[in-house]
Amino acid sequence: MAESSNANAMVSGLKNENILKTIGYFWSDALNCFMFGHGPMTPTLLDVVMITGLDIASPSPSAFKLPKVPFTLSSKTECTSWGAYLKRYMKTKGPVTEREHTAFLNFWLGHFIFCDPSLAPTKNYLSLAYELAKGTQLGLGKLFLGEVYRSLQLMSVKLFSQKTVKTGGPWWFIQLWAQLYFQSQIPNFPPLATCTFPDANGREIRCTSYGQALYGLPGSRLIPKEAAEWFKIFFQFLSNPLCFPYTESENFENPVSFRLDSFADDTSTRHLFSIMIRPCFLPVGMSTSNRIIKPGYESYQPVVVARQLGLGQVPPHFFLHHLTASRAELPDILTGQRCYTFFDALAIPIPHNLCFTTTTDGFEIWWSMWKTHAFRRALGPSLKQLDAEYDIPIHQGCDLSSLLTFDPESIEPATSKAGEETSPGTVHGPLQRLKTLLSSSVETLVENPEAVTGILEEIQSHLPVTLQVKLWPAVTLSAFRSRVQSARQRIILRHAQLPMRADIAEKCRRLNEKKAALDAKTDTSANSAELETLRKELEQLEERVRMTKQLIQEQETLIARSREEAQGLTADLKTDLAEIRALSSW
Repeated sequence: MAESSNANAMVSGLKNENILKTIGYFWSDALNCFMFGHGPMTPTLLDVVMITGLDIASPSPSAFKLPKVPFTLSSKTECTSWGAYLKRYMKTKGPVTEREHTAFLNFWLGHFIFCDPSLAPTKNYLSLAYELAKGTQLGLGKLFLGEVYRSLQLMSVKLFSQKTVKTGGPWWFIQLWAQLYFQSQIPNFPPLATCTFPDANGREIRCTSYGQALYGLPGSRLIPKEAAEWFKIFFQFLSNPLCFPYTESENFENPVSFRLDSFADDTSTRHLFSIMIRPCFLPVGMSTSNRIIKPGYESYQPVVVARQLGLGQVPPHFFLHHLTASRAELPDILTGQRCYTFFDALAIPIPHNLCFTTTTDGFEIWWSMWKTHAFRRALGPSLKQLDAEYDIPIHQGCDLSSLLTFDPESIEPATSKAGEETSPGTVHGPLQRLKTLLSSSVETLVENPEAVTGILEEIQSHLPVTLQVKLWPAVTLSAFRSRVQSARQRIILRHAQLPMRADIAEKCRRLNEKKAALDAKTDTSANSAELETLRKELEQLEERVRMTKQLIQEQETLIARSREEAQGLTADLKTDLAEIRALSSW
């Protein structure tokens, strides 16, 4: 947590409202990334570590596992501001108590890190602060990124429903992140390694982290023209976007636990990097009583932005979205524990000689198709300004001109030769040849696409834009050559395996028959039930025999007692008779 101290004062810096006003329109809450004109980008765990230094290796905190705070701290109903809160709990003498430590961490988390929009003390992070005060190591970095994603998701819902958006929450991080990755679009952007900040005495000190250096950048009030320029930057294609801005990390001392300049020799760095590139479910919500952000998760899928991690970018496979939702609330401690540790066992070995790259094999082709659909609905009005022939879908739900408070006409429309008059005679013959070529087998098309490409290049300038978009995939057939070859090999392999599969199926059938016969022989459930019944009957009979024997014994005892009494009476009777005889003799 010591490394994250440079984030303590970032939120007090000046907002760049032009960036914050426009960047939200490009957020995809389905993929948890920004869909810019040059491709998807998103804050990653690498950005969290490099900018804030927060811990991502320790276990993720869970609202269900946090302890109950044994003492009471004032809420916003008692302390209406953080200033009053500090005056109440900050001591000037004696050792720091657990209560004071918890109060400070609650202030640090709520005011500086997660930036609670209430601007007053709350209990949203009080249990987390108490757990940290006890010395527990927790992965605040994952929680922080999850809260960033959730804030962007909540913002996008309000944004496209044309509701007022408050820039509370960790928006300071979004601003620093955007300034870092789009530094080439910022006039007079200074070299970060030379940035300084004043100490308590006014002496300039060199920044020791990316976060400190970015914090010193100037902010800006909302200016419609500048907001329009930022919108164009985010929307239009950047030919050379900055995707890995940490190539000069050796100029900064922090974070000490992650050193890109010592990647080959530092085990800790490689371990953290394996966590950064591994998918996971990020925790959100540290209070079970919060009505807005309840305990749950946000999905983290770095394969979408591999080039931001210094890895080759290929068309991503959204496997998480095939399995589960991008976000969800969690009901209990067991579900939360399983969710937050779901991918912990996924070990990704990181080689010592890993070379960072910016290759994009096949990505541009994939993105050019995706971009057509990704910007279809939400950015429809703006696309109408860029291309007069663009057909906006019915029930379009966003008017960017009113939301951004600037005139989209300031965006220069894209020029296209598609607006030229189309001559049917010019394109009829080539289109017929193209139709014949496209009727060939897939193998032929991907192996020899030159003829198709040549025809399209010949008639492209005579086709309307809508038809160009529909025919565009035919130009990229060669990019699928390796995939088609792999598919053909799999088909051949599966055909070769058909006799073997039939043999296996027959053997499985025979095995199942033998297994059924064996089960019938070894099934003793009926006999066991009958045996149990007999045992119960035997127990009942044994009980009856015992009771009968007891009755017999009692009767025998009674008979013996009666005999003894009879013998006594007989003796008495004989005595009485003897006395009578004696009297009679007189």
